[in-house]
Amino acid sequence: MSERFDMIIPLWMRAVAVAAILSILAGLGWWIHHTIYKQGYNAAKAEYVIAAENERLANQEEIDGLAKSFAIKAAKQRSAVLSNASKVEKYAPSNAAPLPGSFRVWHDAHAEGKALDDSSGITGASVSLKDTSTTVADNYTSCNYDKYRLSILQEIVKTMNEERDGKEKD
Repeated sequence: MSERFDMIIPLWMRAVAVAAILSILAGLGWWIHHTIYKQGYNAAKAEYVIAAENERLANQEEIDGLAKSFAIKAAKQRSAVLSNASKVEKYAPSNAAPLPGSFRVWHDAHAEGKALDDSSGITGASVSLKDTSTTVADNYTSCNYDKYRLSILQEIVKTMNEERDGKEKD
């Protein structure tokens, strides 16, 4: 009987058929695995994108709130500065004696954090009390503005770090 079966389907044809079936099964297995893997990967990627966007929105709300707080504080500060600037003439009249140039040079060096060389003598043009008062007020205003801006930025970084650290522990 086996001789008769060999005559109907030769051995090499059976080998080719088995190879074809195995190839089809391997390809089908790869396609199924690839499809399932890709679906899982895409689902995980979508979850990650949604979570990242939610975190960005939450951070943005916090940052917007801090920025609004900063804008309100800066507006109040500008208002106070303008009010004080209008009173410079009252507290530092223009007919007051000018300050010596050495005061201006000393003040500039101190503001820049530079050391003065006392042996060379300090010279410079004199400056009016009104100009000095305006300059000092502007410097304090800038310093306070930068100080508050830095505190807002530190708060933003702290908030973002706390959220990131909390998510890493989960």
